[in-house]
Amino acid sequence: MRDSTPLMLLTCVLTLLLAAGGRAQDRALTTGTRIHSTPKISPDGKWVAYLADGGLYVQPIGGGTERQLLAKAGSSYFWDSNSASLLIVVGNSLNRVARSGGSTRVADLTNKSVIDLYGISPDGSWLYGMRQVGVFTVLFRIQTGSGLVQDLITFVGLTSLDIDASGKLLISASPGFGVWTFYTADADGKNLTDILGQKQLTTSGGKGRWLSSGKLLFEHVDYIDTKYVTNYPSGFQLWSLDIAAKTKTYLTSLPNWHRGSADLSKDKSFASLAMVDAGSGIGRAVLVPVDGGGEQVLSPPLWKMESEVRFSPQGDKVAYVGATSPTGSPQVRIYDLDALPMRVSPVVRPSQTSTIRLPLATGEVGIVLLGFKTHSLTIPGFQGHLELDPTLPIVPILSGVGPTLTGALPIPDDGSLVGQLFFLQALRIKNGAGSLDHALWLFIAP
Repeated sequence: MRDSTPLMLLTCVLTLLLAAGGRAQDRALTTGTRIHSTPKISPDGKWVAYLADGGLYVQPIGGGTERQLLAKAGSSYFWDSNSASLLIVVGNSLNRVARSGGSTRVADLTNKSVIDLYGISPDGSWLYGMRQVGVFTVLFRIQTGSGLVQDLITFVGLTSLDIDASGKLLISASPGFGVWTFYTADADGKNLTDILGQKQLTTSGGKGRWLSSGKLLFEHVDYIDTKYVTNYPSGFQLWSLDIAAKTKTYLTSLPNWHRGSADLSKDKSFASLAMVDAGSGIGRAVLVPVDGGGEQVLSPPLWKMESEVRFSPQGDKVAYVGATSPTGSPQVRIYDLDALPMRVSPVVRPSQTSTIRLPLATGEVGIVLLGFKTHSLTIPGFQGHLELDPTLPIVPILSGVGPTLTGALPIPDDGSLVGQLFFLQALRIKNGAGSLDHALWLFIAP
């Protein structure tokens, strides 16, 4: 029989500390039995568009009246830069659909075999996508005013495109069967440059995002060699790449968890991801520091989760899709980043020290708890759940006031720790009210 004493003590302490709960940050924007997908927040941050049972809908981000814009819509769309309309592929056309209703054709895509849309230029004048030509894929663009369609570059395979503030393209593509690399190019596809050269990726890689003009973030599956472990297979990973040095740096991974495509916060300090357990299919929306480290969970456990977790352009909200039960319908969910999450970085490794940073509001007290197994426990009197198993040791490792609570997290020089998971959870208290954040997952990397 498990000892219930730690649970009883923790319940008493938290009940005394927390007289009333805080506001929940994860919320469902949609309801009902429809299958929702592909939420995108408008450039002004006020609206969310999404697909549901084949139609295109829009709703205020704070909730409110839903408007159906199209009863039958394609799966690829982007917001116009003015937030008043959306660009979407419907059949053989690119259409502009007004948020208030009404649709006009922008471009004729007959016989273009469009597969997906990838991005829109910073000034909104060009929309980029991928189309199929025989066994090849072609990066093309559409002028959003005139409807002009231009083919730019042909590849064996094309996985992603990112566009920086100047309009420069970052392309993840295959120049030949079995290899992957990253290219940069001008907005018109000229000056195509292979970043990796002879260091092309021979395992699954792709979906790069600009971190800066000289650095990118990308997804990869690789073996990691360290002084502790040779060829450690740590699952689906995030890496950064220094373009000038052509060197890649491991950031994070969780064995047996699938990854979605990474999105970046406005200040490019966090990447947002969907992580889904390969066995159970249960997923969570998470944030990861771009210099590697702990994975801050945002959402409750979700089923039928989509592969992307998208930031608002302002970086203050995150949108994703999932169901809160195995039989439920996937809903559009919003996470409000009014309280910034805890951050542990850089990568947590044996013999190295990472730093814990917990932003706090004025007058707010923070406590960081460490645990060794996840759990979900409701304790009366506060918002959120205790997500650390109270039948195992729970250790308060940091406490204090803001604006940022900071502390060191040293890891012993012990190779047997590689691959282990442990968890941190932040408790926030202010004026007798408080809440528990979702847990932060720490994978001890090789």
